[in-house]
Amino acid sequence: MTPLTQIARKTMLGLIFAASTLLLTACGGPSEGNAKETAEKISTAMFNQETSTVLSYVNGYENLSEDDQELAHNKIGQMLELVAAKAEKHGGVDTIEATDYKELSNNRVNVKVLVTFDDGSTEDSTVKLQWDEASESYKLRN
Repeated sequence: MTPLTQIARKTMLGLIFAASTLLLTACGGPSEGNAKETAEKISTAMFNQETSTVLSYVNGYENLSEDDQELAHNKIGQMLELVAAKAEKHGGVDTIEATDYKELSNNRVNVKVLVTFDDGSTEDSTVKLQWDEASESYKLRN
């Protein structure tokens, strides 16, 4: 192989590697952007009382028995009623924005979320997430 062919081959391999990295990053994976997006989705689902959506972010929910799933659905539903009542007290939710990201050990992250209500008041909360390899997504953690 000529030196020019070797350089071309190395350049092509480098481009393929760079493109693969960008593609994997764009598709998702444990990243700040993915964690913030997940925290915003969970928070939005909570204020909209979307119990099934919130439960879809609970690791292991799908492995529970039907009875336990129903119990979890009812308990989370009751909690979300309280969350929605709080929003209603403030005229509703204007915006939900992930404002801060802190990476911890073992693919765990904390994402701070700022909720701005229609009356101008705000509320900070922290969404605790863990990367789940099986589903290739962030899930809520204790």
